[in-house]
Amino acid sequence: MFLLGLLHAMKRSDQTHHSKTEKKYLTIKYIFDEIEICETAFLHIYSLSIKKWKMIRSHYQINGFKPILHGNKRRKSSHALTFETILHILTFIINYANIHGLPSPGRSFRDDTMAIIFLPVSDSYIGLYRLYESSLEIDSEHYISRWTFLRVWKKYIPEIKFLSPRSDLCFHCKNMRFNTQFWNQDEKDDKVKEWHEHITWANQERDYYRNCIKNSKDQLTKIDKELIIRPGVSNSLEFENHISWDFAEGVHLPYSSQQEGSIYFKSPWKVSIFGICEEAFPQQKNYLIQENENVGKGADAVISLVHHYFKIHGLEKNT
Repeated sequence: MFLLGLLHAMKRSDQTHHSKTEKKYLTIKYIFDEIEICETAFLHIYSLSIKKWKMIRSHYQINGFKPILHGNKRRKSSHALTFETILHILTFIINYANIHGLPSPGRSFRDDTMAIIFLPVSDSYIGLYRLYESSLEIDSEHYISRWTFLRVWKKYIPEIKFLSPRSDLCFHCKNMRFNTQFWNQDEKDDKVKEWHEHITWANQERDYYRNCIKNSKDQLTKIDKELIIRPGVSNSLEFENHISWDFAEGVHLPYSSQQEGSIYFKSPWKVSIFGICEEAFPQQKNYLIQENENVGKGADAVISLVHHYFKIHGLEKNT
């Protein structure tokens, strides 16, 4: 609009000087700071190309002093992705994350409110795109470029990401990634072999963890729901229940201290979180431990919390 305003102010008369007939072409008197200049100087001052300036002049001759709208405005682009293609991409990524992903138990709940899922460090975004590309049939309608694949991923499921050096899931992998640039050629082969063995062991551990949960769920389906009574002291059911527990990162209450009012000048209430999860049901209980009651994360504290959970929320004996 600024350039159209300049063009409107600098244009000469629409009629010829002698015959007073209407001009066929648009004539302009270029002025800058009340000084008449040439067209080349005008384009240089306003950083315009001759092609763009001709386009603005053509628009002004046809439409007058009106905003310039793109030809595809309010139209669906011929290159736009279909809903089926987007759904196909997201389904592929989610299925891959369900098989190879690992949830992040140590994320910052103040910054990341979504349930983050980390993919193994042995893969990458480009590697996953190549795997997606290889899974498509020849001349498939779901074929897209690498950048489109990444853009759809980041836009719709940003909670699925690859393990970064800042993540605290695995200290050994983090050290490996930080120190790769300092390996010399002699030890690089040994380090890569060691890293590969570590990743293989982690995958076996993850498979064992998932098999335990699957076994618990299969056994749970064979038990009468009326026999599962809570709370209780002991359990006499023939049932292998898989239970996991761990400390999470401490949080501050109220959840967000970035608000106006008296809380801005006070210290939030800090609590520690200890979670116990029964994956087969599934259900989870979280213990909130006040700062003045926190005795650390040692074995005594863990045993006391787990014993309390078994006593209050454990499966009751079948009588």
